[in-house]
Amino acid sequence: MKTSKFKSWLFLLMAPILAVLLISIVMNGFAQASLLEEPDPEPASIDRDPVEVFTNTWSYSTIGLVYNAQTGSVYYAHESQSSLHRPTIYEIDYTGATIYTPTVVTSIALSAKNAGWPWQIDNRTGVGYDYVAETYFLPDYNGDLSYADDNIVEITLDGTILNAWEMDGEVGSNDSSDGSRIDTIIDIAVVPGEPPRYFVTAAYDDNVVYEISLTRTGTWWTPNS
Repeated sequence: MKTSKFKSWLFLLMAPILAVLLISIVMNGFAQASLLEEPDPEPASIDRDPVEVFTNTWSYSTIGLVYNAQTGSVYYAHESQSSLHRPTIYEIDYTGATIYTPTVVTSIALSAKNAGWPWQIDNRTGVGYDYVAETYFLPDYNGDLSYADDNIVEITLDGTILNAWEMDGEVGSNDSSDGSRIDTIIDIAVVPGEPPRYFVTAAYDDNVVYEISLTRTGTWWTPNS
């Protein structure tokens, strides 16, 4: 009789403890399953409102631009501007007394800077920057279809042309070493390195991006692209 009472007492003592342990095990299992099954929380919302809006009072028809972290300035390429050596490339600085106040640092007309370069192909539609070589690459959509068709120039910071490549050939000026052609070229991205890599896009080619090879010979319009 005493043994029976002892067992009853022991059961009454252990039952709540076992119940608590069982509930803890079950809840821990649910928590682990929840961690495995629930997707990652949504990232915090990003403010995509414009930081600043301003008019590029120095010119019009801005097509391409690139930021130069070494100078803290932005290079702009302009289309439909070239006539009698008018600038189509502008370096704009945004550091002044008032933040985001654009100031023209440099304006470049390729024909004014480079003897023998026709002003009819001063227009530029895009720009990429090689921060290792410290040079800019600027394509021109369709050229003027007289002196040149679609083309790319490499220039120094002051606008001196180091290289020029014809990319299409509707005026018989294609200089590609393998005969390849890209029509209506409009923009370029440069990946500096050894060797550097060049990626271009063309109008009306949908989502196609071309990787091209540009051999920098220092000579204009020779078979080097």
